[in-house]
Amino acid sequence: MSSIYTGNGSGVTARGTVAITVPADGDAANAASVNTPLETEADVLDFLMKYSALTGSTRPNADVIVANGQAGDDKACLQLVGAVTNHKLIAPIGPGPVYSRLYCGGSDGFEVTFNAYWDASALKWTADSAVSASILLMVDDAGVNVYGKNAAASPWTTWDREQVLSAAGLSWLTTGTGAADANPPADTAITNEIRAKNVPKAWISGEYYSDGFVAGTDGFNMNAPTKTGSPTSKLHFELATPMANSYFAIVGHVHSSSGYGWRVSGKAGGGGATNASFDLILTDNSTGADVSDIHFETIDFDLAIFGKQTS
Repeated sequence: MSSIYTGNGSGVTARGTVAITVPADGDAANAASVNTPLETEADVLDFLMKYSALTGSTRPNADVIVANGQAGDDKACLQLVGAVTNHKLIAPIGPGPVYSRLYCGGSDGFEVTFNAYWDASALKWTADSAVSASILLMVDDAGVNVYGKNAAASPWTTWDREQVLSAAGLSWLTTGTGAADANPPADTAITNEIRAKNVPKAWISGEYYSDGFVAGTDGFNMNAPTKTGSPTSKLHFELATPMANSYFAIVGHVHSSSGYGWRVSGKAGGGGATNASFDLILTDNSTGADVSDIHFETIDFDLAIFGKQTS
């Protein structure tokens, strides 16, 4: 009596070869001569049916797979079931030796890296190449963040520039001075690009009143100015950080109640624990001479600072 054979797709690989086993006894009436030639075909059919049910496709060897034939449905090409470990590698991309990689970022996000892989045994990031910078793009419930690491710094746990792009704003991985870097030479031809060098480093809007009160009503990376000189002859402005040198530009509007003009003096880039600073001095437009006392002036100022920072 012949028996029913149920196909078993677990033994079939996507690149397996279909083979028919010819029964050794050669007896066509024997049950083995009926079942055996069909067992491999049954295995393959079982594999294809389960694959199709899972993905919506019957082309496991195809270079391009369209899951279920359309976008936006519930048949995913890949689904990670259950708890997912942070930095779980999904796929490396590229011929090597430097790769881009797609990682699962945990339960609520994903990560894309260039020239960086997660060493689970050391719990550190490692670069494929020591001569190339590394980049990490992370998307999770905190938003979209881009991290950077300079070349030849492998392995590492902390990126050089945490959150190059984050909810707090945009920053730069390096502050190099080459034509392709964040602070290019002044004569570098650049069209419609945001670099570190062409964004304002500080601004302030405020008033100096005739009773001697100085108010910085609002600003960024700037301290409220102070009166300096004897008698009071200028307003001293100090940034909250150093600049790379004293060649920074001060752009803005200054108006005094007497209609005097102003000039900039004493620009200093600072360095280390010393912040960048400059002075605004009141001048007589008719004579060009500095005004010795600004105590009785009411002065409005709106200033922005452009230039290179040290980091």
